Amino acid sequence: MIQSTNSRKVGKSPSLHFIAPFVITLSFAVSLGAQEKSALEVEEVVVSDIRSERSEVSTPASIVIIGREEIEKSGAAHLTEVLRARGGVQVSDTFGDGTGASVSVRGFGETSNANTLVLVDGRKLNNNDIGDPDLNSIPLNDIERIEIVQGSAGTLFGDQAVGGVINIITRRPEKLRAEINARAGSYSRRGGHASLSQKLDNGVYYRLSAEGSETDNYRDHNESNLRSLFATAGYEYATGDVFVELQNVDERLETPGALFADEVAADRQQSVSNFANDFANTETNVQRVGIRQTITDWLSFEAEGTNREVESEFVLSGRTFAGTPSDQSRHLIGFTPRLIVAYPTRNGDLLLTVGHDLELFDYNLSTVFGNQDNEQKIRGTYFQAVVPVHRKLSLTIGARNAKVENDLSDDFTFPAGIEIDDSEFLTELGFAFRPNDAWRFFARRDESVRFAKVDEYLDPEPGTILRTQTGVSYELGAEWSNGGHNARVVAYRLDIDDEIAVVPGVGFFGFPANTNLPKTRRDGLILSVGAQVMDRLRILGDYSYVDARVEEGPVQGNRVPLVAEHILRLAGEYSPAPEWRLFGEIQYVSDKVFSGDFDRQLETLSGYTVVNLKGDYRYQNVTVEARVNNVFDEEYSEFGARATRGASEVPSFFPAPERNFWLSVRLDFD
Repeated sequence: MIQSTNSRKVGKSPSLHFIAPFVITLSFAVSLGAQEKSALEVEEVVVSDIRSERSEVSTPASIVIIGREEIEKSGAAHLTEVLRARGGVQVSDTFGDGTGASVSVRGFGETSNANTLVLVDGRKLNNNDIGDPDLNSIPLNDIERIEIVQGSAGTLFGDQAVGGVINIITRRPEKLRAEINARAGSYSRRGGHASLSQKLDNGVYYRLSAEGSETDNYRDHNESNLRSLFATAGYEYATGDVFVELQNVDERLETPGALFADEVAADRQQSVSNFANDFANTETNVQRVGIRQTITDWLSFEAEGTNREVESEFVLSGRTFAGTPSDQSRHLIGFTPRLIVAYPTRNGDLLLTVGHDLELFDYNLSTVFGNQDNEQKIRGTYFQAVVPVHRKLSLTIGARNAKVENDLSDDFTFPAGIEIDDSEFLTELGFAFRPNDAWRFFARRDESVRFAKVDEYLDPEPGTILRTQTGVSYELGAEWSNGGHNARVVAYRLDIDDEIAVVPGVGFFGFPANTNLPKTRRDGLILSVGAQVMDRLRILGDYSYVDARVEEGPVQGNRVPLVAEHILRLAGEYSPAPEWRLFGEIQYVSDKVFSGDFDRQLETLSGYTVVNLKGDYRYQNVTVEARVNNVFDEEYSEFGARATRGASEVPSFFPAPERNFWLSVRLDFD
């Protein structure tokens, strides 16, 4: 439903929005009881496939888990280095340090920030505008594991879970532990991290961490300064757990802008004078509270409430104009209650999750061109049931009713204000078959939804209002594991109606603008293998193929920009002695269509192959690590965009770093 209005409505009290879904959910829902197994008995804990903790994957979804040990073995400095080429993940990093990076699962390039959902302990990191999730806001030293849900998860997670979900799980306190990490490297990189955590015998626990980093980065005029503080405290009692989290992130960044091909050839590291005054400074504050409560042996309740405020100042220039100071503010309130049932049957536990998601988003952008404002409410009531029809076979069904309400205005597009409301009903159906302990087969159909973002509504194709993007995903997979060996294969098709994208030539005066592509499709294949060749040597491999194309409309048959058809990663872990660990990886990414080049006026952005090496040595409580990225000095760009130079359409580039290194020292005190 779309309504025009000449005045803005007064927003309802946030407290009422918190209370209403809580009461509604309690009145009709059922859900999952706490597991009786201790942490020592559970080899891996997965929270992403039914939104609560369990010891194994029960739904027909393919989930890649990157644990704490694997993160440490890689020697990665930031999250994007861990995610590259894992589980079909594609990374586009404009500066090479994770600051301007986006991650995509299953074939989304320019709009990956709206089609790949990124969570931190279940808390949404994505924005309701087109800004990328701040992946550098979560220090690697604070991460326990990363769970990558491959494929649509719209029924369970709602808006933006189109290609997949990346859930970052932070470390939980156990015994008294302190950790100090100092590192330095190329481009005047220096940084440090410190943490203190403990769980007391009376059930009280806490974790405090602080991180700071500075770097000049590879490009000129690209200095970055990051400060992050994180604190969590809670109380674990006989039947549950309550907790509170606080986070502050202050990031200051100089932005060097893009280069044309001749400028890259002359000096890859330069920043031209047009961008000399450009910067982006952002401060983020997050407060989060939660509860996990066992009600009966088979019924429990979980809920989290989040308040996130982001304030930004920036200057963004172009080749033909100088930018002016601008301000942007985002305020997100989220509430996610759910009831979970694990009811025992003769074939296994019947798992049922029923919940409600609520997001209240207030957005303001102030520039020399005027103001943009939006008050957005996104609601979703959902259920998912995993039914054990046989000891070896389970059926998964689910549904979600998703709604959005926008009350927005813009001094240019909608000066009188406008209300844009919509709703979608999503369903999920699948099965998982486990004939023995080694094999698991699954098939799934899941629907997805992606509501337009505020700045997309305000820059549309003339005479149109963007429609909600919907999709349906089909996938078939098999997984095998035996001792230290494992393999996984997943084939999928993702059909999308009304995909929201920026297309050239459809805006005013022939400029690019946001529009709905009638139909798009992704066909893909993901292969993963791991082999324990000997006690001290492990080999890993990941390959993903995706054919992402427009199926209907004026650019029918063309590839979706910034999506590589082929991504390959080969890695090896070797421990020549107990105190030594060596790691190496080769990453290959094939060519991509330039951002914005839907109608294919340019050649493609070249593919590349990168080799990274790392080694560490541990003596008692001291660990020394060294990592070399891009060993063979490959010159490439992960991100490139179509630009205008005079009267011509030309490519522009954000060159990636050449050979660079990190050296770090970590002290652990238990």
